[in-house]
Amino acid sequence: MARKGKEKTPDTFEEWLEYGDMLYEDDRYEEALSAYDQVRAADAGYLHALNRKGNILSLIGRDEEALELFERVLELGPDEPLLADVALNNKANVLRILGRTEEALVAYDRALMIEPGNVMALNNKGNVYSDLGRDEEALEMYEKAPAIARVVQHHRTRRSCATRCSPPRNA
Repeated sequence: MARKGKEKTPDTFEEWLEYGDMLYEDDRYEEALSAYDQVRAADAGYLHALNRKGNILSLIGRDEEALELFERVLELGPDEPLLADVALNNKANVLRILGRTEEALVAYDRALMIEPGNVMALNNKGNVYSDLGRDEEALEMYEKAPAIARVVQHHRTRRSCATRCSPPRNA
């Protein structure tokens, strides 16, 4: 599927997904929405397409529709922790946009229950507190987020180094 010139119509689930992602990246949102509908037609259980549609709908100002999709993802796919985490963050972001800040805080709290070290949720929760003028609570969230990110990075570096940097056992 070329980006320029005549585009081939996708045939498979994977091609529709790749096509939808390409359209999304190219800011061709209405076409991307249609492509993600094709993904869902091919595999109704692929909830990531609904999440991506929700992101697009929010980008184009259709926040109520986006919120419905994020809630649907959470309803249909609660057993996928990564998807639930992303959908909760997206839902909370849309609630914030809609001025429903208390509901946004509840959604961020749910995301933090799933993953207490969720840097995105901590940062975004700090943003909501800041919107509400709750500066001390905002600062607390902002301070937790980089600290967690540093710890995660430290552990990744140690794990990576342990596999790449260790001398051979018989050296």
